[in-house]
Amino acid sequence: MALNGLIFFIPGRVGSAETVRVAVFSALGLPAAQGAVYSIVRRGREVVWAIPGLFILLSMKAGVGGMPRGVTG
Repeated sequence: MALNGLIFFIPGRVGSAETVRVAVFSALGLPAAQGAVYSIVRRGREVVWAIPGLFILLSMKAGVGGMPRGVTG
């Protein structure tokens, strides 16, 4: 977490988060390849959750389902 906090200025932490995880795995005596695979799986999980969220936001903006546009709850 501390290392990720140091790289906050990189948009989306593209590449830097993966590098930090590989370094942590190496420091713990685990293979760097496992750290890289873990990072890729974790990034994939973020994408899997972001896609449905994007569709939900777009449908809300279009007024499909839920409340009509212009109506506030």
